[in-house]
Amino acid sequence: MTTSDAHAEDGAVAAWVLEARLEPGPGRPIRRAVRAAGAILFAAVGAEVSDLGREAQLVVRRIDTGREVLRMDAGHLVEADQVLQRARLDLETRSERDFVAEWAPVDARPGREGGSGTGTGAGDA
Repeated sequence: MTTSDAHAEDGAVAAWVLEARLEPGPGRPIRRAVRAAGAILFAAVGAEVSDLGREAQLVVRRIDTGREVLRMDAGHLVEADQVLQRARLDLETRSERDFVAEWAPVDARPGREGGSGTGTGAGDA
């Protein structure tokens, strides 16, 4: 089944029911300390440090309930913005089921034993 076949079956693209955003990553004290030291070192030699030390997570939520469907590390701000743009493009061009199948971590996908995922809610539409 192609993506366009899935659209014909589902009748909706994922963007109608899901939204993607970037949120600050979790606080990790050791990582922050190492990055702060690196920022000081880079600043001392005049290097650009505008995004050093700041990480983001991609968070996808259901529009109707606000329920979190997906959360993943997206990297530093520049990389995270690229991940967000890719996710938004996929939300606009794929069905909800296809989007979740593509973006959900392998251990969080339905049918996987021992997964640590919180579930995707893809069937809740």
